[in-house]
Amino acid sequence: MRQRSQKQMYLRNQSASTRTSDELAKMEEILSALPEYEKLLDMVLADLNTPSNSSEEQECTKEQAMKPCSSALSSPRGRKGMSADQVLKAFLVKHYKDCSYRELEELSKDSFCIGKFLEIDPHGEGISYKSLQGNIKKLSEETVDFFLVRLSSMPKTKALKKVLKHARMQPR
Repeated sequence: MRQRSQKQMYLRNQSASTRTSDELAKMEEILSALPEYEKLLDMVLADLNTPSNSSEEQECTKEQAMKPCSSALSSPRGRKGMSADQVLKAFLVKHYKDCSYRELEELSKDSFCIGKFLEIDPHGEGISYKSLQGNIKKLSEETVDFFLVRLSSMPKTKALKKVLKHARMQPR
């Protein structure tokens, strides 16, 4: 019998099979099969942990960057920040969708499949454009080149071709 309204929403995650979700699923498979993916994540983490060029922060080498150098980076308080995997995936989505950081923020909040790909809590607030921009721009040229070379060796999908094209043409 029909009801006037639904009393309670389902707790199960809903997902739809769309072109974007299918392409992101293929990219997830490609990432997991990527040669030297763990090394790439270490490089991204090193880039993220390297302090910005501030006079009060000390210089870090890539090896030291695996461990935070300044007290601000090693503080046990505050937000965790984006993981290396999330930053790499955000870089992919930004170039796949060919969007600005503000548009990427909206996509991460509005699109279930993109939020799932970026491993964002579906009940959370998403990731702000400032965080996305700050983290993606911390990726060094060396890391981005390493990533793009590894990606170009993988089987090409429409999304991957688009990522490779836009990532090489545009600055982060």
